[in-house]
Amino acid sequence: MTNQNYNTNYQGNDFLANSNLVHVDAYTRDDGTPVREHYRSRPDGVNYATQQAVYPQTPEQQVVLSGGVSYNDYGDYGIQNNLNYLNNLVGSASKEIINGLAWVGAGIQPDAAALWHIASQVEDLWASEYIKANGALYQGADFLGSEYEQYRPYIKSKIKSQFGYEDVPGVVFHEYSNVANAIIKSEELKNFIDRNYNSLQYGQEVSGSIRFSGFSNLHNAFGSVDILSAKLNGNYVDVTILDTYDFNKGSKNILVQMGRSAQDAGLLNPYFTIVKCRYKLR
Repeated sequence: MTNQNYNTNYQGNDFLANSNLVHVDAYTRDDGTPVREHYRSRPDGVNYATQQAVYPQTPEQQVVLSGGVSYNDYGDYGIQNNLNYLNNLVGSASKEIINGLAWVGAGIQPDAAALWHIASQVEDLWASEYIKANGALYQGADFLGSEYEQYRPYIKSKIKSQFGYEDVPGVVFHEYSNVANAIIKSEELKNFIDRNYNSLQYGQEVSGSIRFSGFSNLHNAFGSVDILSAKLNGNYVDVTILDTYDFNKGSKNILVQMGRSAQDAGLLNPYFTIVKCRYKLR
């Protein structure tokens, strides 16, 4: 059935006259987007697209909705609103599940739990006891001190690519923080320094990335991190680590999928972390 026959045969029949549907002619939006002709809910009636009877229920409806015209295509945002609502429900459920797991696992993986709570908590971040004990909270990368000036463009680029924002709050963890102590004891940092030992001994500043493996405290806290700088300082290597607290899209890890669901629903605080570590050479 062509669109023209569709309009001729059904636009004025009893089914449409007694339904919640009205015909909308094809048109072009102000931004240039073409909109095909379609049927939508009456402006002063019940939003038909959100009701249980979205699918054809009678032979007459089946004929109308099989006519080649996209029912509710562009013209009514009820379906999209429902999808957003469902996404928020899924995201909320995912967030609550991870909240519960984080509280249970806090004794085993304290930093992973703490970083999750920073993202998920709705109360004032400035009152976070974990941040107070381990570092400092900044309003954004633009508010970091001069020691980070050379890294600021990269930090902001990372924020933009991961979150889509120009800037987000950040936490700088000092070298005596819980998370810094965990990192300097990790095999991953040791291996990075071993690989770059000669360059460090020659006074070069080294950068790169490491990925914390296994289902460990550091893996669940960070996953992969950027090493902004590693340089020799006497018998120590001063290391500056950057990470954005986000969940990768398309991960096969169910917890990452749940975190991503909560993130997409806008239920998590986006933020970045900088960890300052002092690694003692053996």
